[in-house]
Amino acid sequence: EIAASSFLAASIYLLQGSILIQQGDWDDNYDVCLRLFTLCAEAQLALGNIDDAIINVIPVLTHGRSPQDKVRAHLVYMKAKIAKSEQKEAIERGLVVLEQLGEFFPQRVDQTEIVNTLAKTQALLESTTVEEIVRQKATDDPTKIAVLSILMVCVRIGVATNPDLTLLFICRSVEVSMAGGLAAESSFAFSVGAFAFC
Repeated sequence: EIAASSFLAASIYLLQGSILIQQGDWDDNYDVCLRLFTLCAEAQLALGNIDDAIINVIPVLTHGRSPQDKVRAHLVYMKAKIAKSEQKEAIERGLVVLEQLGEFFPQRVDQTEIVNTLAKTQALLESTTVEEIVRQKATDDPTKIAVLSILMVCVRIGVATNPDLTLLFICRSVEVSMAGGLAAESSFAFSVGAFAFC
């Protein structure tokens, strides 16, 4: 990770490093290339260089070997699209990534599905106590963390663009958080869940 005060300096070094990468380096030094371009894109986004951030995620999305390896690049892409006021494209990307991670959401949501999903999630919450939730161990499941990260961005976008679908995102965030350990993103899931059930 990059310290907040070091984004400019780091971005210069990361950009210089990315220029030196050749096609074969992705085969010979995959982890280095993945980390270099991901960090470069994140630094560019933090500096407000939106178009450069998008350019730097392209190699990761092209050469990444698994959906999990591409998650941070997808997050940069989604946030960049939000910064460009292209929320629809950002949420569409989120839905595609979630599907790659095994999470499926309908394109159109009817009220019956919303009521059933809210009832299911509320029943899950009522079946446990706050103390039991807090006592859960932290998860180290990369897929679960990836799903929660993407859902977190989708909720932020969806509140304004697709409130019905956002309710499904919130419920799924809570369900994922309660199954098999908590992640840093779980606090957001429970916070927005509290609003959804009010």
